[in-house]
Amino acid sequence: MEPHFWQIAHAKTSDSYEAAISNVWDLSPAAADYLTNIDKTLWVTAFFPGQCYGYKTSNIVEAMNKVLKQGRELPILDQLNEIWLYTMNQQAEQYQTACLKDHQQNWSDFALGQLTISRAWTRRNTVNMVNNTLFIVQQINNKVFIVNLQTGNLHLQPLPGKWYPL
Repeated sequence: MEPHFWQIAHAKTSDSYEAAISNVWDLSPAAADYLTNIDKTLWVTAFFPGQCYGYKTSNIVEAMNKVLKQGRELPILDQLNEIWLYTMNQQAEQYQTACLKDHQQNWSDFALGQLTISRAWTRRNTVNMVNNTLFIVQQINNKVFIVNLQTGNLHLQPLPGKWYPL
């Protein structure tokens, strides 16, 4: 039954929708009745009022849920910290992959420009070592990050004297 459901959901015209739902009526009238009682604009490509760009919303939501899964039960600031750490880990993995590739590869002008901007930004950060595991990173926009290498914690200190976990 699942392939028939997806055939209906991916129907791009009202005629293809009618043909697909007709097949379901033949196989399982109860399933067809259930599906026809759901607003088609919510799940059938042919009737969606906006642009789908080849994606169903649930796919995008599932991808985002995967990212947010670990921090879902945390307080909001800790959730933001989890998102930040996930993003930084993804960027670190991409950077490591890029470092392993041939250094003589050809970069597009846009990619080279973005890489140059990112490198210039990070080179302007100030890193101060407090001890062997604690570092203070200050960006040029005056954001201060406290990085603890031993625990893996990262904190943002936006106001002097007040600590906020990211």
